[in-house]
Amino acid sequence: MNMNKLNKGPSHNFLNLPAKNLSVTSLTQHLPLPVAIIGMGVTGQATLDLLLACHIPRNEILTFDEKTSADFSDPSTLISRKPKTLCISPGISLKKDWIVQALAEGAKLTSELALAFSLLEDETVIAITGSVGKSTTTSILGEAAKVVDSHCFVGGNLGTTLAQYVCQNITGPNRTKYLVLELSSYQLE
Repeated sequence: MNMNKLNKGPSHNFLNLPAKNLSVTSLTQHLPLPVAIIGMGVTGQATLDLLLACHIPRNEILTFDEKTSADFSDPSTLISRKPKTLCISPGISLKKDWIVQALAEGAKLTSELALAFSLLEDETVIAITGSVGKSTTTSILGEAAKVVDSHCFVGGNLGTTLAQYVCQNITGPNRTKYLVLELSSYQLE
């Protein structure tokens, strides 16, 4: 699944990552640096951890949040560093003037999901979205998948992020067969 095709909003400079099987070492070849993580909530922190686990140098990762601890809290200072990739957390509007400016200047756009999906291997992804019943449906499907694969991962917007799953299993043999993900509309923007 190419997460970049899920956007239904205005056209942007999406970072074109392989849908799956991107090696940790080749991520740096596909990810223009520096990368700015916009929003340092749960998703932003998981994205930072994932990039560090992929050996992206910390000095090539810029974090931004107006409310919580981050490298930058002022958008103009962040933009002055000329990030080449913006990794936008769910709920951050792509219509903010400074984000529009960075994209107009050639920055590429990605998300935690796009980065994490590109590092999956043979996992089968079952993604649930919609306005009502996502958590219940995700939990029920997760329990059903656990009958076939006791290590089934259930998460996304429900509990553990996809980036956390990838980060925990990036080099180990603990990959699961099924990933059951709850995805909010904000994650799919």
